[in-house]
Amino acid sequence: MPIGQYLIVRSEGVVFGAFKFLGEKEWLEIEPEKLGNGYMSTIEPKDIYQQCAINSLINDDFTIITGRAGTGKTLLSLTYAIREVQNKREKLVIFANPVKTKGAEQLGFYPGDRTEKLLQNSIGAMLSSKLGDKEGTNMLLEDSTIEILPISDIRGYEVGPNQIMYITEAQNLSVDLLKLAIQRCAEGSKIILEGDPCTQVDHYSFSGDGNGLKRAIEVFNGTLGFSHINLPNIYRSKIADKAEEM
Repeated sequence: MPIGQYLIVRSEGVVFGAFKFLGEKEWLEIEPEKLGNGYMSTIEPKDIYQQCAINSLINDDFTIITGRAGTGKTLLSLTYAIREVQNKREKLVIFANPVKTKGAEQLGFYPGDRTEKLLQNSIGAMLSSKLGDKEGTNMLLEDSTIEILPISDIRGYEVGPNQIMYITEAQNLSVDLLKLAIQRCAEGSKIILEGDPCTQVDHYSFSGDGNGLKRAIEVFNGTLGFSHINLPNIYRSKIADKAEEM
């Protein structure tokens, strides 16, 4: 079993616990932990998979969380990241690749500077919905708690040793783009990627072997300080769960 992989122990559908493989026959029992910050409600894990995701966010250098829409991957990642920059980390750096949803029409020109343009895309909608409103997002941007950069502008940028690099919708990145993003991160930084490489890829160039998120999971699997957790359960609503059948 690769280092960093989680083992869920169950019998006849009953979950007894989860353990993380640390190497050399060493296992760590995973205890439930809460996440909270001054902008978002405190989160308790809803299942054993979210419990493992929280454990990785807190303890690993590099965490990848995958899952369908509504499984909680963004909520967990952002709640943790905001908590960290409030407590000990210097900054949350969000790399964004503003790819339009597959099949949707382009709206055309967006006014404003670089950050304003980005906030009018999916990254802005995500931050506003998770933080409650645009004011919360603006406050974090104004005091430099959060910095948002388009992937197109990150060459030469460095995510510092006490900073977090976070990419949501990471399924919409090629192998080369995600490689470039990961290589921006200095020793001591925290990397969080989350997305759905199975059902939410929005451009043909990111499908199959060209998908950066899938390739990152393959390359880093078994690396000390890395874990990948897939969240299988949708909690947004019963209707959102049923919509997976469409």
